[in-house]
Amino acid sequence: MRSESYRYAPRVSVITPVYNRERLVSRTIQSLLEQTYKNLELVFIDDGSTDNSLLMLNQFAEKHDHIRLVIQQNQGQTRARMNGIAQSTGEFLAFLDSDDTWHPHKIEKQLAAFREETSLVYSGYRRVAPDGTGIEDVYCNPNVRGPGAYRHLLISNQMMGGTVMVRRDIYDAAGGFDASFDAAENWDLWTRVAALGSVEFVDELLVDYLVHPGSMSVDREKMEQANLKFLQKHLPELPTDESLRPIYLAAWQAYWTKKARRHFKDGDYGDMRASYRNARIHGVPEREDQVRQMRALLGRYANKRISQFLQVLRGS
Repeated sequence: MRSESYRYAPRVSVITPVYNRERLVSRTIQSLLEQTYKNLELVFIDDGSTDNSLLMLNQFAEKHDHIRLVIQQNQGQTRARMNGIAQSTGEFLAFLDSDDTWHPHKIEKQLAAFREETSLVYSGYRRVAPDGTGIEDVYCNPNVRGPGAYRHLLISNQMMGGTVMVRRDIYDAAGGFDASFDAAENWDLWTRVAALGSVEFVDELLVDYLVHPGSMSVDREKMEQANLKFLQKHLPELPTDESLRPIYLAAWQAYWTKKARRHFKDGDYGDMRASYRNARIHGVPEREDQVRQMRALLGRYANKRISQFLQVLRGS
C-alpha cells in the first residue's frame, strides 16, 4: 500500500461531532470544503444541539452532496464519533472537532505518507486563541514514529485528535473507540491502533486547535481522571515482560507527578506530598519537583509572593 498505489483516490471519511457550535462550526466546515484532496465524505453528528448548529449543518448539506448528517440525542462526543463512523463508508478515517480547522493540504499530505505497514498518520498543530493569535506551535515528537510509537503512547498522548488519520481496517481491528471513556478516548484508541502497525507523521502545522473555555483540555481534573482510567486499562500492574517495565514505571510516575503539580498550584500541599510519595515509588523526581516540595514548607502566602516575583522576572 505505497503512496503511489493511491492513484485511485480512496475515500476518506471525516468524522465531526457537533454540540452547540453555531458560532464556530461554519469555519470548521469551510476548512474541510477547501481541502485539496477531494474524495472526502464529511460526516457531521449533531449531538442534540439546542442552538442553531443543526440548521447550519442542514444548510451546508443542501449545497454539498458529500456532506452527511447523523442526528443523536445527547449521547456525548465519543458515542457521536462511533455513530458517525458506523454511518461512514471511507477506507480511511480522519477526525476533526467542530471548533478546529485544517490546513488545505492536510488530507493530501497525510494520505501520501501511508505505507503498507502504516496504521496511523498524524501531524503537528497550532494552538490558537479565539482571536486567531497563535499560542503555541506543537510539532511531532520524532520518537513517536515507526513500530516503537506504541511504547511512547503508553506513557503520554502525543497526538491531538484532529491531527490523526487512521486506516479503517485497523480501526476495526483495534476495536474502535471505548465508549466508557469520558475523556482521553483518543489516547486510548491511538495506543491500540499503534500496537497493530507502524505510526508515521507529517511534521507540519496542519491543524489549528482553538483554545477557549469550552475546550476539553482546560478541564484538568477530568483529564486527570481519564489519565488514571487509561493507565488502569493499559498498565494495571507491573508487566511480566521486562522490556515493558520501564514504560510502566515512567507512565505511573508521570501520572502522579502531574497530579502533585496540580495540587501544588492549588495550594493543597498535603495532597501534593501524598502524590509525590506515589511518584517516588516509580522513579526519581525531577529537580523542579524537589524544589516544589521545599517551597511547600514555606506555606501558601510565601509561595504566592514567590510566584508573583517569578512572573515579574519572566516578563522583564
